[in-house]
Amino acid sequence: EPIMDGPVCVVTGGSSSIGLETAGGLAALGATVVLRRTAEKADAAAAAIRESTGNEDVHAMSADLSSLVGVRGLADRIAARFDALHVLVNNAGLWHPKRTLSADGYEDTFAVNHLAHFLLTARLLELLCASAPARIVTVSSRLHERERRFDFAAVMRERRYAELAAYRHSKLANVMFANELAGVAVLA
Repeated sequence: EPIMDGPVCVVTGGSSSIGLETAGGLAALGATVVLRRTAEKADAAAAAIRESTGNEDVHAMSADLSSLVGVRGLADRIAARFDALHVLVNNAGLWHPKRTLSADGYEDTFAVNHLAHFLLTARLLELLCASAPARIVTVSSRLHERERRFDFAAVMRERRYAELAAYRHSKLANVMFANELAGVAVLA
């Protein structure tokens, strides 16, 4: 019998890997789950989760997280569709073998892994606070520990691009954001 009945949970990157397992686990507990990924992958993952858990309240919403306009649109669609939001799992992540720019001209690993989640959280924070008790979970990586400090001058990776270094840097930004957010957000 589900111990979680009714909470609304959003999982970015919810159609594969950690995100898929997280979304499936939340759905099995009875939560309303919204997956964010490209349309085709999100639709397929949502259908598979509905079938495996018997929870029909699993929804797919697509958005391009490398576009700040796309992130704003996703936040607006979530806020328009749901009266409450109890859990936001910032999970989506990637890295590129060579330097790639986002739709807005940012280095794309940093744009997707950090800027998108920062903006999505900021746009949904009022709804999360109004839905308290609520939680924001930011998935990072132990690889962030290999970064000695956050280098603001290196965010764009214009001088030297190394895919793993870009990824580590973005994950350090995730940890720093989560720590800062924990000190200011009232979600209890």
